[in-house]
Amino acid sequence: MSKNLKEKTVPKVVMSLLILTAIGLISQPQMAKAEEHGLLLETDKNIYTMGENITIILTNNGNEVVEIGGYPGWEILTYAEGEHVCPVIYASLLWELDPEESDTFVWDQYNLLNSTFVEPGTYTLKDVQGWGLVASFEIVTAGDVIPEFPSAAILSLFMVSLTFIVVLAEKCNEKH
Repeated sequence: MSKNLKEKTVPKVVMSLLILTAIGLISQPQMAKAEEHGLLLETDKNIYTMGENITIILTNNGNEVVEIGGYPGWEILTYAEGEHVCPVIYASLLWELDPEESDTFVWDQYNLLNSTFVEPGTYTLKDVQGWGLVASFEIVTAGDVIPEFPSAAILSLFMVSLTFIVVLAEKCNEKH
């Protein structure tokens, strides 16, 4: 490959990879979020400390009313074992979630099945209606908290800027 062709191709390849990486990071799914059939099941955060309230939200993003047989329409299981930890009692009632409407439930991490608070670990949030909604979140001890990155967009911007600086440094190096 000639030097001139290489000088033109390498920056284009680097920029293409950078753009694809940025798009991938921006559109990456969040760990504690599942969406299917216009329904979104999520928690307000991905990582919680022991004893912290966990907010669970079921949202109808579709255009039609969704009928739900039982309350709540989801359950929480331990990740590896699949042991049921919440809720203990399902209300056998038929209820509806209108378009753009949400149902919010706050869980205090208490397991009524064995009358204790849950242990640190990964938990699975899944619907009990057969929609296929599954999301995960983590409970950690206070000393194990790792701050969540505020936004994939900020991380992408950082990566784009860093790559741009590297490309500029390479061009300046070639001129000298």
